[in-house]
Order: sequence, then structure tokens, then C-alpha cells
Amino acid sequence: HLGRKDPRRRRRRRRPRNRMGHGTDSEDDEPNEQQQLPPPDTAPPVPPPTADEARERARELDRAAALPFREKYLWLERELDAVRFAPSDGYVRLEVRRSCLLEDSVQQLLALDSKALRQWMRVQFADEPGIDVGGLEREWFSLAIEAVLDPQVGVFRPSPGDGGLRFDPAASLPPRLGGHPRARELYEFVGRLVGKAVLERITLDAPLSLPVYAQLLGRVLEFDDLDCLDPELCRNLRWVARADDVDALGLDFSVAVPRTCPFGGADTTAEAGERNALGYRVAEGNVVVRDLVENGASIDVTNENKRDYCRRLWKHHVVEAGADALWHLARGVYAVLPPDALSVFDAHELELLLCGARRVDVDDWLAHTEYSGEYRRRGAQHPVIKWWWRALRTLSDADRSKLLQFCTGSARVPCHGFKALQRNDGRFQRFCIQSLPRNELRFPKAHTCFNRIDLPLYSSYAELEAGLKVVLAMEATGFTMD
Repeated sequence: HLGRKDPRRRRRRRRPRNRMGHGTDSEDDEPNEQQQLPPPDTAPPVPPPTADEARERARELDRAAALPFREKYLWLERELDAVRFAPSDGYVRLEVRRSCLLEDSVQQLLALDSKALRQWMRVQFADEPGIDVGGLEREWFSLAIEAVLDPQVGVFRPSPGDGGLRFDPAASLPPRLGGHPRARELYEFVGRLVGKAVLERITLDAPLSLPVYAQLLGRVLEFDDLDCLDPELCRNLRWVARADDVDALGLDFSVAVPRTCPFGGADTTAEAGERNALGYRVAEGNVVVRDLVENGASIDVTNENKRDYCRRLWKHHVVEAGADALWHLARGVYAVLPPDALSVFDAHELELLLCGARRVDVDDWLAHTEYSGEYRRRGAQHPVIKWWWRALRTLSDADRSKLLQFCTGSARVPCHGFKALQRNDGRFQRFCIQSLPRNELRFPKAHTCFNRIDLPLYSSYAELEAGLKVVLAMEATGFTMD
């Protein structure tokens, strides 16, 4: 059967962090602010809805949007059942190397057609004997999203406002001017990863900034959304808008963008002042400049035009700088999901749907746990089980998440709590604690495909606590046969 590696026999292994290097990319025209979300390019052609069908669909979406979150989720599940293939229709299989996890994942996920994207998925790690019945797939999702969202990859960076991740403006610069040569490919990969996770009810540790979720849903952003992305800039713009005399500030209608992308292939032959079709021009030093209006660098900000300046600068930072990234992110999401399936949610609800609960609720975990072996008869009243829950309550939030990752393959709890844990085929599978004779193993052993942990029959709380410390100190990924 499947199990986690015995801590006594584990090998020390550094988990490689993949970095996306140079590639080629084309410079398509910049999308308009009010652009429509892109349809999946691999979807089979379908006849457009009639006017009556469109009106009825709009009324249905309005009704669903007014529902409480739980009922919205059930509505979404019915929508996804219409496009989701049954496990009996076969699986799509990914085989990735841990040493090249991001590269292999991007290449294989972007190669899938529309049918394969809506089939259930199984993952195999190269040169590992683990067979995926759910746990390996959850682990792959966790590792893949962690790898691509790493700021060192260069396409996302932390927002100082709400702490979520936003598009890195430098990544979306034209490659000739120092942008990431594979930015569009990576943003579409993240979109497909998000869409596939929603389709398969898998939670992701993808803490995007709320304005990114809102834009993905097609919502109109407001001025205060800038506070989530850059609170200091938001305060400065408010001050400029209210100031009595801005002439002495030396501002003009342009914005500088540092070329900070770690893989940006800036063309050193580009001469200062050279412009491209998106309005960026090379400036002195390692920056490019974009005019907010035509010849903006030669137009000073005055008391008469300061509000127009604030509006245009806000629009650049919140909408235009990430428009290309958003387009490719949405392209990936809606290659998997129906184009209006998420529209009934708001940004906070979409974050909950995708990322699940932020904290691990021990009471909820306890309420939705089953017991087997020697623990089955007495359940939560067994002394070892009492020690288990006592130990969990003493752990930090980070350690609880790591223990959850060890037990289930995911560090996040589904949006409906522990009762919504599931297997690879979509069937719900409650967390289970099974007894293990002390003479067989001194440490807990996890079966992530079945959301189960084998817990030895410890003779004291201190012994159980020591076993948990070993588990928390070890690498929480990797499978073996035993």
C-alpha cells in the first residue's frame, strides 16, 4: 500500500526551485481596458445562444449571485458537472521530474486540449514508486503553484497592501525592453492551474491580491483598490489631489518602470528615447518610461491638471500595467472553466473558493474525523487520540498547515471545511486516524491518497509529541512503497 516515507529511512534531499529562463515571445497589441475574457482556444465550436437564451442565462446568473456562498458553491458544482468528465471516461496523466518540476509542468499542462483539461488528472513523479489516487496530485498542485508564484521566477511579487501577490510590472514589459521572455506562457499556466484546481475541488495556496481576483471576475475596480496593491502610492495620490500647490513637485505625465525582471533580456542596443508600440521608451539607466498622455514627459503637473494626472497614474498601476498578464491568466482559467461560471462570486468568495480557509480549525478537524483499528471502539475518548488533539492545539498555525500537508497532500482546508476532503475521483473521503502497533513504527505514517494517518499506540503524551516533532522536521513531500 501507499505511505509516506519512514522518517527513520528518509534521505536528505533539497527540493529544487525551478527558474524559468529565456525564451521567445511575441509583442501582441496591448488589450483594451474593457476587453472581454478570452475564450478557450481549444474548445470545440458551439452555436451562439439566441437572444432569449442569453436573457435567461443573465437572469440565472443574477439569481445565483444573490445566493449565500454555500448555495453559490452548489450552483457552481452543477455547472461544472456539465463539463467535467466522469472518472470512467479515463484520466489525463502528467509525469514530472522534481528537479525540473516547473518546466515539466508548464510544458505538459499547456499542451493539453480542451477534453484533456476537463478529465480527472493523475500525476506521477519520475523515478518514484508512488501511485496517484489523489495524494500525489494534491502534492503536485501545491509544489507547482509554490514554484510559479515564487517572486524569484519574476512574474508575481508581494503587494505591500493586503499581502497578496500581484503581477510584476517589469515582467510584462516588452522582452526587448527587459520584460520576462516567458511571462505570457507562465501567466496562462497559472490560469490553467487555477481552473483545473476549481474543477477538481483542490485548494491552492495562491494568495493573490484581491484586485487580481476582482479583475479575473471582470469587476470594475475603484480607487481604493490601489490601497491593496500599493498603499504608499495611494496615500501620495490622495495628497496630490488635495494639495494647494503641486507645481513645485516637479511631476510630469509619465511613469518610470524599473527593469527588475531576473530573466529580462533587455536589449542593450536600444537607444535612449526609442519607443515601442505599447508606449514605453528607453530612458537613462535601468528603467523604461511610459507617457501617460502623448508627450507626457514634457507636460508638467499643475493645480489645473492634477486630478487628471492622479486618474491616469492610478489607471496605469491598477489596470494597464497588468492588462497583458491578466489577459493570459484569464485565458488559462477559461480554457478549463465555462466563461461565466465564476461570475456569481465576488473577489473574497473567489479567494475562499480557490484557497480554502486560511487557518486550520482543530475543532472542525476533530468533528469530521473517523477512527479505525484499536481507535475505532473508543474514538475521540481513546487516550492516544486525546493526546493527538491536545498536541494539535499547541501547534502554531504554520505547523498545523505542515501537518495537514503531511496527512492529506495539501496545506489548505477546503472552503467548506474538513467535511469536504476528497479523493482523486471526486468522492468525499473523511480524515481517518488508524492505530499502529508500537513495535512496528515509532512515528506517524501518512497515506495522503486516502486522507489517513497511522498513529502508533503511544504509551505517553511525551512520546506522541516527540513523534510529531520528527514529522514536522522532515520534508513534507515525496512518496515511497512500503
